Amino acid sequence: DQIALNITIYHNNLPVEILPAYCNWTHVGGMKYDFERKTYVEPYLPNHEIGIIHFAGKHNDKIDAIIKKELKKLLFILLWTMKLKFWIKAARLRTLPLAFSCILLSSSLVIINHIELSFKLLFLTLTTTLLLQILSNFANDYGDAIKGADKNRTGEKRMVQSGKISKLQMKLAIVIISILTLTVGLYLIFSVFHKDIFKILIFLFLGIGSIIAAIKYTLGKSA
Repeated sequence: DQIALNITIYHNNLPVEILPAYCNWTHVGGMKYDFERKTYVEPYLPNHEIGIIHFAGKHNDKIDAIIKKELKKLLFILLWTMKLKFWIKAARLRTLPLAFSCILLSSSLVIINHIELSFKLLFLTLTTTLLLQILSNFANDYGDAIKGADKNRTGEKRMVQSGKISKLQMKLAIVIISILTLTVGLYLIFSVFHKDIFKILIFLFLGIGSIIAAIKYTLGKSA
């Protein structure tokens, strides 16, 4: 059909308009997936949507491998997105305002008394508190699941007990959040006390104690 079409155009001297590459895309390895529009587009600006992806040619095996790779990426992102809502539930966002209340109250007193407020330190303090609260909630979810405390639970289900998040995944998340909390907490301590070693050590001890307390809240033997 393509040969017949070309002969007709050439023989009858018909007008021809060359279509852009995205109308019949042949370079499969060079395309890009647009997650907002949920379609394949050109890899360069202005990222036109690809009309037809042409798979014909001698490199079909290579093309199949590329397609499979792209599909695996999309599947991973889709599964990760689905899991995200379970992690948000496990973080129990409704508990966060209570965690912030003391910090925001003290910051308000600083402003009312016309004392200079460091927004950097405020941000670091809120972030550390946020991470500690999430860590405590993750540990609670995991601890109650391994102890069977949520078996007869009514109302909102816990993520580990319901199987939405595996025990291994939650355990790994607890380790990651602990490291993040320690890192941000150390940055906060050094930002406040600079080279005052004595105060740094005191608050470092208190910070590590807070992380341990957040984990042992339900994971401890006496919890």
